[in-house]
Amino acid sequence: MTGVLLTIWGVIGATSMVPWESNLAPRATPELMTIAWVSGMLGDLLAPVVFGIVIVRYGPALGAAGVAGAVLTPIGLIMSALGMGIGALLALAAGVLLFSWRARERNLSTPVAVAFATGSLSCVLAFLAFAAGDGQNVDLLLPMVVLGPSWILFGLGLRQPQTMPDEPSPTASLAGA
Repeated sequence: MTGVLLTIWGVIGATSMVPWESNLAPRATPELMTIAWVSGMLGDLLAPVVFGIVIVRYGPALGAAGVAGAVLTPIGLIMSALGMGIGALLALAAGVLLFSWRARERNLSTPVAVAFATGSLSCVLAFLAFAAGDGQNVDLLLPMVVLGPSWILFGLGLRQPQTMPDEPSPTASLAGA
């Protein structure tokens, strides 16, 4: 669900933005902009729930660095939704890198972990590039579209975890039967 909501936000947001201080109306209707805003906020608010479940379920396999990444990633998303600038982007980038690095081959396959990190980092880089250009080149925001699909892949990847820490295998319990 988080991935779908972030996809809606990313697609509408990236395709309807106008340069900063241009006094131009967004390229989307107010209703569509509201849908994008609400989708982004709901996606950002669901991210801590998702990572809370991940921490509870896979915390020992992730280790301290992975858990720190799982805490920082949703904090970065919420901070960015609140317009907290570079601090939000740093929290998101650090969180997704730590989490993906530790989840790789432990809880997620390497391609899924890399795709998740790439999706989030492309969004961070898109915002940095847009801001560095004084908010004038809206085409620099197009990479933010991949944030949502990377979360969808992340969710699908968790359905096929690489390891299940602290869970006995079903055949081990039948060995004595």
